Amino acid sequence: PESDQVMCSPSSRNNKRKSNRNKREERINFRSFFMNSMRQNNSLRHLDLSNNEISDPGAQTIADMLSVNTGLNHLNLQLNKITPRGAKYIAASLEKNNALETLLLDMTKIEDEGVGYVCTSLSKNNTLKILSLKNNGIGDEGAKSIASMLAVNSSLSTLILRNNRISFSGTLSLAEMLPGSSLESLDMSVNPIGT
Repeated sequence: PESDQVMCSPSSRNNKRKSNRNKREERINFRSFFMNSMRQNNSLRHLDLSNNEISDPGAQTIADMLSVNTGLNHLNLQLNKITPRGAKYIAASLEKNNALETLLLDMTKIEDEGVGYVCTSLSKNNTLKILSLKNNGIGDEGAKSIASMLAVNSSLSTLILRNNRISFSGTLSLAEMLPGSSLESLDMSVNPIGT
């Protein structure tokens, strides 16, 4: 009697690998095509790329676009897989971009190191007005980087640091820079500032 089991032959496994490789290539080609189109489009003002599984290579592609795009005002990258390496790419583009006013990096994985890169660039950028860094595992080191940036940045009016790991020490660093900063709104809720 014939068996009901289906056996995968080597050629079947090779076809699956080839199919997966083709899907990856299609995603890369689409990403490149989309971002190349964005480089040339200066009429789009709002771009929401949240929850798209964008990782560091995608962040690099976005950063390349931001470096030359002069129309985009609002970029939402929250709920993606961007690490400090990807944040470094985005940060470098902020030094060249003079149009972006809102950047949402909530629930990524940039942590203190990535925040350091972003803050170094924002020390030279005077266009960004709203920066949201909710739920990124930012601790006191990240808060100190933010405080240093606030001392020189003259455009940031809204900073959202909700649900991070900033304790009393980091909060103190931020508080010392508030009197001379351009901030109008600061969200520090759900941080262990009492410790």
